[in-house]
Amino acid sequence: MKQRSLLVSPLGYIKLSQKPVGKGIQFADRYYLHNDYSVIESLISDAAIASIGTLEQNALRSSHAFLYEIREIETGDIEKETLAYLVKVNEFCLKLWFVGDISIELEQSFCIRPLHVHKNFLGHHFSGANGRLSDKTLNLDCLKKIRPFLRGDQDEELIRAVQERNVQSTHFSKKGDRIGRAFSFVCAARSVIQLHLKIVFYCGALECLFSTQSSELSHQIAERSSWYCASSPEARLVTYKLVKRAYRFRSKIVHGSSLTKADEEANVEISEGLDALLRAILSSAILRHDSVFGYPDDKLDGLFLNLTLGAGISPAEDAD
Repeated sequence: MKQRSLLVSPLGYIKLSQKPVGKGIQFADRYYLHNDYSVIESLISDAAIASIGTLEQNALRSSHAFLYEIREIETGDIEKETLAYLVKVNEFCLKLWFVGDISIELEQSFCIRPLHVHKNFLGHHFSGANGRLSDKTLNLDCLKKIRPFLRGDQDEELIRAVQERNVQSTHFSKKGDRIGRAFSFVCAARSVIQLHLKIVFYCGALECLFSTQSSELSHQIAERSSWYCASSPEARLVTYKLVKRAYRFRSKIVHGSSLTKADEEANVEISEGLDALLRAILSSAILRHDSVFGYPDDKLDGLFLNLTLGAGISPAEDAD
């Protein structure tokens, strides 16, 4: 039997600058972001409130932001639908990175029905580029910028994989693309707090986007990153130096060398620089539907060779 069900997830480390009007800020097809617990309380029956444990109620009450959705769910589909909702919430947490360098925590979600409460977990902590988990207040207009990056449909294959606890990335199969592979590395970087690992993952993201051959890799990635996202020679030089510096640091990590005190002092600056660089590149590529990252290796080589020799216009210059 179908019953009206409330799916809700408290989010950690983000706050809203003001209370949204009505149901809240809508994302994708039918879920909302709010910060007023009374909105949730008004949707829960007295019997359901009695079924929610004290710790769970406190988690909802103390949350400064939460996502929720209302839908009709068959009794036998509660777990499947809760997981499908969790996949969407997780996507929101991942794609919030496009708004800025934001920490966010997703621990538990609830499916609240008139006489029954179901709880499920898809726990994630996404730290900032500096390795810290810290609160950040977001204004409502800023949050709305995430909408173009969210899927409108359900990823049935991913939902089924989550159900079966057998999630394998498809980004690295033939069906994947450079942008999807790069973003998977960005997500990996956000999932760890160790700065040296963040830098390794960020470098992996840049390689997914720009690498076509293994020789002179750091020069290749630094040069192409600077040509893609910077429109002036001065800005290109800054980007080039950042990436080269990151690759020197990465080489020490992946080859098991110890870090000097100077390395450890520099890693916050490098991590934050790479995070901002990748956000600029991926945002531009996605919002402009850039076809560059769909090019085969030989065509991508030709594009950057022309740019280097002054025979082409970089995407950054074209955007200007």
